[in-house]
Amino acid sequence: MNPENGAHADFQKGLMAIRKYGQPRHIADLVAYLVDPATEYTTGSIMTIDGGTNC
Repeated sequence: MNPENGAHADFQKGLMAIRKYGQPRHIADLVAYLVDPATEYTTGSIMTIDGGTNC
């Protein structure tokens, strides 16, 4: 993990589709989505939360 204020922060940010670092709330938002009864039929999905770094 590269911290937002680390030596390579600007370089890492340049690799992201969304040019900002993730926050814990981004993970929490996905967890809330997955436990919502409306998503009970979602299976076999891979959900990457990385700001588009792996695009």
